[in-house]
Amino acid sequence: MKKYILFLFLASFTLNSFSQTTPWIQSGATWFYQWDCGWMKRNNKIEYVRDSILCGKTCQVLKTTQSNYTASSPIGLISTQIYENYTYSNGDTVFYLVDTSFAVLYNFGALPGDTWNLGVDSNAADCTNSIVKVDSISSMIISSNPHRVLFVSDSANSPVAITGTIVEHIGSMTYLFPTGRVCDTFAIVEYCLIGFACFSDSLEIYTVIPPSECENPFTIGITENEQNTSEILISPNPADNQISVSWNNFESTILSVYNILGELFISKDVNQITNTTINISELTPGVYFIYLKNKDGIAEVNRFVKK
Repeated sequence: MKKYILFLFLASFTLNSFSQTTPWIQSGATWFYQWDCGWMKRNNKIEYVRDSILCGKTCQVLKTTQSNYTASSPIGLISTQIYENYTYSNGDTVFYLVDTSFAVLYNFGALPGDTWNLGVDSNAADCTNSIVKVDSISSMIISSNPHRVLFVSDSANSPVAITGTIVEHIGSMTYLFPTGRVCDTFAIVEYCLIGFACFSDSLEIYTVIPPSECENPFTIGITENEQNTSEILISPNPADNQISVSWNNFESTILSVYNILGELFISKDVNQITNTTINISELTPGVYFIYLKNKDGIAEVNRFVKK
């Protein structure tokens, strides 16, 4: 695993201190999301490729290239699918095309307690509506730009949902568009762990993995990683309550656990040891990153999933 110096630039401030921030994407916008479906891994690349007029709205055409890989070694590409989604923004609100009309995808101006409907409603079995509720709000700095952050949840009977963290200008840290929920007892919904990996456009760049691993994380660097004896080993992964972390040939002084927003949750002194255990029972489900830092500030990084 490559060594690199970790820089985390985060700041807290009130929403009233925001300067003018572009709520939605700029030219060249590209996202990468990684899926772990057990028997298969998936890398979704979403690109803003052109503008189009739909339903009387000038919207962004977002092309998704879905690459499916085998989950076990040797990792290989199984199949590739390409499809398109459509968005446009009006003020603080981003809309996306659902069937033949637009519905609210994100409302970056929402306050705690506010809700919006994702527009995928159903009377089938236990499914009725697709409501997003804002539980709390915060803020962060990316590329020197202030961003509003929403923490959201869904209703129990939503056929599709957006949950977790939504970052202004970038979107959901789970997946850019709503994903299926098992509210219909007769529905077949693929169970996958999904997480944000990388984003960039003409305004800024935000990644939670090394940029070199965004495009093809499941095959790039396999040989290098197999030969590298100083990578961080985490088990079990995913985990519920506790993980074991071990490493070799790296003189670590501090072990830290961050979430995908760069918020610090755990910090331990690991000087002169090569393994430790970490209690993660109080972490909320999601993707987290372990940084082992030496006295020179150089870090080794690996990630784990809290179930």
